[in-house]
Amino acid sequence: MNLPEEIYWAAFCGLSHLGFNQAQQIYNSFGSMENAWEAPDEELRKKIFPKDLAEKIIISRSKVNIEEYNDKLIEHEIHVLTVMDEGYPASLRLISTPPPVLYVKGRLQYPSKLHIAVVGTRKASVYALRAAEKLSFQLASADVVVVSGMARGVDTYAHKGALDAEGKTIAVLGCGLDIVYPRENKRLMNQIIESGAVISEFPLGTPPNRINFPMRNRTISGLSSGLLVVEAPERSGALITVDFALEQGKDVFAVPGMITNKSSKGSNKLIKEGAKLVETASDILEEYHGINSAQSLAGGKEQEREMDDGAREIIQLLSGGPVFPDELCHLLGKDPAQLNVILTQMELEGLITLYEGKVHAII
Repeated sequence: MNLPEEIYWAAFCGLSHLGFNQAQQIYNSFGSMENAWEAPDEELRKKIFPKDLAEKIIISRSKVNIEEYNDKLIEHEIHVLTVMDEGYPASLRLISTPPPVLYVKGRLQYPSKLHIAVVGTRKASVYALRAAEKLSFQLASADVVVVSGMARGVDTYAHKGALDAEGKTIAVLGCGLDIVYPRENKRLMNQIIESGAVISEFPLGTPPNRINFPMRNRTISGLSSGLLVVEAPERSGALITVDFALEQGKDVFAVPGMITNKSSKGSNKLIKEGAKLVETASDILEEYHGINSAQSLAGGKEQEREMDDGAREIIQLLSGGPVFPDELCHLLGKDPAQLNVILTQMELEGLITLYEGKVHAII
């Protein structure tokens, strides 16, 4: 059919609802997603496990006109990035289960810039809205990319603050990019596309179902070196994002809230548990000293020494050729979050690059 490889990735991962491990299995078995898409049913049954996954793919494939889907993407000016593409965000690729496909409107690639996620409750106080706007303005003025979810409340004002500073901002949606959610943010969405990017891992036509938002939150933290919680009650989607951030080895920051406000209980608790209290963007920026690297809450000199030793060991392991990140985890005895911290800094220092899902040493 002469379609780009990423369109076949989109067809498999989006229309068949495949996760990262399943997509990687298919890619490795067939050498490309195009080969898999064009393969006879019997070949799919032989090479794809478990068997019910193969049947699911066969049924989905029979219902999809891939050329029409490609035409829709072109119509909406959406381009597709796969986890194998060089332009896929490095920090996101290094989490344990990265989205195999990203749908993108705008420009997503700012590899030399620090990315900070700004999140919080939809039912935010006036204090929180002002804080989100002010801190995002300060971050964007310092050439930081502000990442958020374009939801009502804190997210909306985080994007607005970055835009007011004429900075870069990225919105991660929990629905297809052909759907504006919430509807009142249509103008904001267009402004974000002009300044940065609006992205989603969900195919066109996917509604904003509740089940999608934890996956969206994992992508928000995965794109970022640190996460700022402006205001969050004890049970909040923002705190789910914190869990992902800690699992991924990212920094966590929080804005102190009024003790009489129930919507501040979750964010205040984070500060008690070790998140850094933030009053101005300088409280965040001083943690990075001009380097776009992720330091965990347990950071400090001991971790910096570990990163130096880890980097040397990784370079030695890569001397025999490129290696998949999960294989490096096994060889080094580190969990994905620890490895993510080291590889992110190594890539920014020009020691390694990630291509086709593998870590390559730059000689």
